[in-house]
Amino acid sequence: MTARKLFTHRNTIAHRMNRITKITGMDLNDGNNRFKLFLTYKIRDLPMYFD
Repeated sequence: MTARKLFTHRNTIAHRMNRITKITGMDLNDGNNRFKLFLTYKIRDLPMYFD
C-alpha cells in the first residue's frame, strides 16, 4: 500500500528502509524510532521558514 501511494516499487521501499536502518542503526519497527527520524527530518527543514 505504501509503495503504491509513493508510486514506487515495494522492493525499492524495502531497500530504502534497510539502508536507513543500516546508516542510523535504528530499528524502524519501533514507533519511537520512526518518530525520532520524522522529527529530525522536520527540524532540519525549519531554517528555510525563518529566512
